Amino acid sequence: GNENDVAASALAHIQVPEGARLGIFRSWAFDSDPDIDLKYRVWETCQPYGYDPPAVTLIAENQTLAAIGYIPGAKSLNNLTVNNGLCAYTVEVQLAPSGEGCRGPALRVYKLQFTWTRQVSPAPAVASFTDVPTTHPFFRFIEALKDSGITGGCSVTPALYCPNSPITRGEMAVFLAAAFGLSWP
Repeated sequence: GNENDVAASALAHIQVPEGARLGIFRSWAFDSDPDIDLKYRVWETCQPYGYDPPAVTLIAENQTLAAIGYIPGAKSLNNLTVNNGLCAYTVEVQLAPSGEGCRGPALRVYKLQFTWTRQVSPAPAVASFTDVPTTHPFFRFIEALKDSGITGGCSVTPALYCPNSPITRGEMAVFLAAAFGLSWP
């Protein structure tokens, strides 16, 4: 091997909301040298509580592999549900020389993109509000609002949500501001 044939890489943390479902990883690059390649890897690193080592899983990989020119790439992230409490998500961009080494600015990373969608968490086994039992058609969604801190219901004792009561524009403002995390500087 040539001493110039050393791979270099960079890691970046992917910030996605808790519980989001990952969609597609897209990359755009320019490669003018067939002897060097760009490789993209998306990793999920999960650290359970305790002293066990983290579980590192490759969830997507893409590369320019001897291609020349502007090279887009897309890989599915398999609808993986994000678990920020136990896991971290990173993208690694690696320069992988495969021939005589790097001969100038042959590679450019233009853009990396991750698509994701929010999803409502699974329903709990026990109802928080006495007027919204587990059989209620909106049970899962009302519980998600409560668990997210968007609402505490309409009464504390007894714990009621009042699912059939109308809301005022003021109450709606509270729901929306809390849901979207709106704040003033």
